[in-house]
Amino acid sequence: MLLRSNAQRANLADRVEYERLSFGFDIVRVWELPAADLLKADIGLLPLAVLGKPPPGATREQALPELVGRIADRVEAEAGTEFNKLMTATSYWRPCTSSPPWLGR
Repeated sequence: MLLRSNAQRANLADRVEYERLSFGFDIVRVWELPAADLLKADIGLLPLAVLGKPPPGATREQALPELVGRIADRVEAEAGTEFNKLMTATSYWRPCTSSPPWLGR
């Protein structure tokens, strides 16, 4: 899983071989996945929505407050005691330095 576009390299491989073992995998470029799709995914993937592709006509910075709000609403409804962990993960991936909008919850 690649989290940032600058992590992409020409020599990325989707197979690793070690002695007689061979492992294949898919390379997922999170910034190419629509944030809306990540918001519908399993709750553990919600923090990655802030890295996803923003809706058409919006920049990541413009889409971020609504994304974080939707993540917080879903986490609050579904995660119970895991709220703080998932929102901390969301803040970690959040590419700005202002106070998280969910801080007062």
